[in-house]
Amino acid sequence: GDLGLRGNLVYTNRNIFRGGEMINVRLSSALESRSYSSYENAKDNLLFNTMEYGLYLSFRTPNFIAPVKKARFPKYLAPRSIFQLSYNFQTRPSYLRHLGNASFGYEWNIGQNSIHRLFPIDLSVIKIFPSPEFQANIDTLSNVRYKDQYTDHFIAALKYNLIYNTQKPNKWKDFTYLLFRFEVAGNLASLINDLSNKSPLGEGYYTLFGIRHAQYVRGELDYRHFYALPNKQGFIFRTIFGLGIPYGNSNALPFEKGFYGGGANGMRGWAYRTLGPGSFSENSPNQFDKMGEIKLEASFEYRFPIVWYMNGALFADVGNVWLLKENELFPDGHFQLANFTNQLGIDGGFGLRFDFDFFIVRLDAALKFRDPAEAKGDRIIIGNSKFSDIFWNFGIGYPF
Repeated sequence: GDLGLRGNLVYTNRNIFRGGEMINVRLSSALESRSYSSYENAKDNLLFNTMEYGLYLSFRTPNFIAPVKKARFPKYLAPRSIFQLSYNFQTRPSYLRHLGNASFGYEWNIGQNSIHRLFPIDLSVIKIFPSPEFQANIDTLSNVRYKDQYTDHFIAALKYNLIYNTQKPNKWKDFTYLLFRFEVAGNLASLINDLSNKSPLGEGYYTLFGIRHAQYVRGELDYRHFYALPNKQGFIFRTIFGLGIPYGNSNALPFEKGFYGGGANGMRGWAYRTLGPGSFSENSPNQFDKMGEIKLEASFEYRFPIVWYMNGALFADVGNVWLLKENELFPDGHFQLANFTNQLGIDGGFGLRFDFDFFIVRLDAALKFRDPAEAKGDRIIIGNSKFSDIFWNFGIGYPF
């Protein structure tokens, strides 16, 4: 819901060493206008008070780099090895955050429509420097989940992604898209601590290189199907299921790995990270991001032409995020199979898409139909909606 701009400067060389190796370097910068919270001092009146800068480097080779013979990997798999390095710096009124990542993995094709990616090494370090006002506010909290979101942590993960996509460029035909992600982190770091007989700190957790390491398993499934209709009309359906389980050295998923509701590409009646968990309702001036360990979401969209380069869409979204276990700090925030349908948020609306061929400008107007944060019996709110209740989403490209 905040006004922002982002730009990238990208350099790509697809044959840098004359052997099909590809290098990609990206410089990125983003600016955002974010409202101040009650615990933040508005020291200036700058339009953009949140900034982000990033550097990304990727190097790909057209073969598998591994301690086995290349003959074991058939050429029809189009095997590739990938090295990645990135650094991101974020400054906000309440804190500074540094994020570094290094990873190595493989990518290969099976058939014309599927891509597999396996990263056995994926290392991330997140360092945060809160302002004195923000730290003082965190220190007053008894909520461990909120505190853990704003602490330093180290992630050593193994990742696997599967992408299946039958969409053909510039073809108005039915297609299916499937994205599956799986990730497990912290087991190797935990093994190192066990072998070294290292004792936990006073808070009960272990560190690696002086930073607390995260431990969790996480999976996510994103399925979409598009039905092409005559005259450039179409109907698309998307569903998302996500599950993350923190254990061992983690009380909650890291901030970067949690599931969130709302935003221009999800539950469009809510601002990003403001939905859930469950029916939890927080009447607090503190603007903490609401995170879940379970995510269920479905979206329906009917797309149609209006005139010239202007297209329209009617849409509806349903979903929420939940906690795995009951937590007294988040009443009604945990997932219950017998009751989760009563905690689903529902929104709907109308959108305009301006299709300029090389990119699409999108404006969606969404209204909440059902708000799970309201008391039982009062969650159907569409009958009391006003024009000022419309939530506007602006974006580049389709939401999905």
